[in-house]
Amino acid sequence: MCEHCGCRGVEPIAKLMDEHFEMLDLSGDIRHCLVSGDHRRAARLLDVLGDRLAPHARREERGIFAALREKDEFVEELRGLEEEHAAFDEILAGLDPGTTDFPGRVLALLDDLSLHIDRENLGIFPIAVVTLGASGWDLVAEAGEEGAVGVSQAHRG
Repeated sequence: MCEHCGCRGVEPIAKLMDEHFEMLDLSGDIRHCLVSGDHRRAARLLDVLGDRLAPHARREERGIFAALREKDEFVEELRGLEEEHAAFDEILAGLDPGTTDFPGRVLALLDDLSLHIDRENLGIFPIAVVTLGASGWDLVAEAGEEGAVGVSQAHRG
């Protein structure tokens, strides 16, 4: 992920980006499980991913996305990202490790999640840094008060 735009110098964005990195690390662990044929462990890690993804997406939507929408900025892109958030929830809920298409569906989900994260880290977050005024950052701070939940320790073992 980029470091040149200054996003990581803005605390609410830095926290969201840290969560993105953790989810990408978790995705790597899930991929490893699929390669080794351990679909049960992959399913457990997918549950952890879902438990982290839902509150993370809510903070994005109630914070940065809402603040940008108030400024009438990048509304179509935000709508697309929100639709992807909902799709991730739906896909995660429908995954069954006992089906033959489980590995393929999981890999597709993880690929889509990685692209989604890139669109946020390299698109929406830098835009927010240069676009949002004080009232926008107040809204972002309120949404961030839900608290960041890290996955770095939760999925090990």
